[in-house]
Amino acid sequence: MSDDTQRVAAAWGRIEAWLREHAAASADVLRPPAGEADIAAAEAGIGVEFPAALVAWYRVHDGFDEGHGCGILPSGMTMLPLTDLVDEYRMRTRDWEREAGILPFARTAGDTWSGWYMDARRGEPS
Repeated sequence: MSDDTQRVAAAWGRIEAWLREHAAASADVLRPPAGEADIAAAEAGIGVEFPAALVAWYRVHDGFDEGHGCGILPSGMTMLPLTDLVDEYRMRTRDWEREAGILPFARTAGDTWSGWYMDARRGEPS
């Protein structure tokens, strides 16, 4: 297991323990981990290699289910499941003509206009 994966898994372990004790509805929106094949398929599907930190997140949780308590990240953001990341990336690069390699990984629940992005362009810091 890489250092990124270990750090992310340890941090999420602390977050999950707190959520289960203090905010069970939020804990319930955490999806199971994404499999290695799912991560590879998402990367291949959009032609972008994900940064190690993002892969580490998906190895812990394949995003959050939407619903009550899903906006548990700062600013009320929710982490996108891989399928939503792929769909939103395609929409942004195809329909909105956004630059390739900028990955949407979190957004306000139900809002496709704003969110958090990770730079996965080759040669650029993520």
